[in-house]
Amino acid sequence: MKGWLLLDMVMPFGASQPYSQASIDAYSDMKQFLQPWSNDSIKKVHPDKTAAAIFKQTSDVCTIVKGEVRMLVDRLEWK
Repeated sequence: MKGWLLLDMVMPFGASQPYSQASIDAYSDMKQFLQPWSNDSIKKVHPDKTAAAIFKQTSDVCTIVKGEVRMLVDRLEWK
């Protein structure tokens, strides 16, 4: 994984919105995206947990409303 973002929706807001937060996993390319999660990778970040434990912890506290896969078309470099 190249990067990860957690986003909070500011507008629109209210009880009628199906969700208020989103996360983005960024990958260098589709090959990296399609690689399976491995416990070796998880151990580097969370040495005391397994991939299964982390996925369970996540699913216990959230509901995935929608999943999308998007490809980068163009970008502008900035600092």
